[in-house]
Amino acid sequence: MPHVHLIDREKVDPSLTKLLGGPLDGVIRGLAYQPERLKAWLRFYSPLIWEDGALEVELKELVRLQIAAYYDCDVCQSVRNPLVEERGMTEAKVECVARPGLLGSESLSDRERTALAFSWKMTVDHQDLNASDFEKLRVHFNEEQIIELGWLASAFIGFGRLTRGFDLLDL
Repeated sequence: MPHVHLIDREKVDPSLTKLLGGPLDGVIRGLAYQPERLKAWLRFYSPLIWEDGALEVELKELVRLQIAAYYDCDVCQSVRNPLVEERGMTEAKVECVARPGLLGSESLSDRERTALAFSWKMTVDHQDLNASDFEKLRVHFNEEQIIELGWLASAFIGFGRLTRGFDLLDL
């Protein structure tokens, strides 16, 4: 049961109603008390995760699914970016990120393993990040990509804490 009252569906900002009725219904209704802030978040969040940027969507999807697994978010883990499916991302890769012990799998490239090790550390022990972690990233990523990886992980971590902490998922 959500820890905040869900706004009535008929009171949700009309521009957000297309998101109601699906797996994000509780999230939208829980956060719709501040519609402008929610819309601003979605303008930031949506292209960050659903479009190629400094990082390709396939890697973004792996990071998203890894953090979703940490938060045990069935909704987040069940959704796939259609682009990654079109581009042939396999369920073997998805399985690797859902279970951290499989990060050494041959299904993942060294580049993917490096990004996932970094995002995992941001998720579970961010205060332990150090120069060595960034040196490892620089083998595969430029500064712009490292910054985007940081934005990506922090967005997923923060949103995961908000939605799970407020119990807005799996209603």
